[in-house]
Amino acid sequence: MTTPQQQGTIRANVRRARIRRLREDIARIEKHMPHRGPDTQRRAEDTLAPMTAELKQLEMES
Repeated sequence: MTTPQQQGTIRANVRRARIRRLREDIARIEKHMPHRGPDTQRRAEDTLAPMTAELKQLEMES
C-alpha cells in the first residue's frame, strides 16, 4: 500500500516522464519533416498538433 505522498510522487514522476517522451518524439518528427514530401509533411503536422497540445497541458499542470 502506498501513502498519499508516495502516490503524489509517482504521479509527478509519470508526468515528467510523459513530458520528456513527448519532447523527444516532437523533436524527432520535426527533425525529419523538411526531408519529406508535402503529403508526409502534412501527416506529420497532423500528428504533431495533438502531441503539442498535450505537452502544453502537462507543462501547465506541473
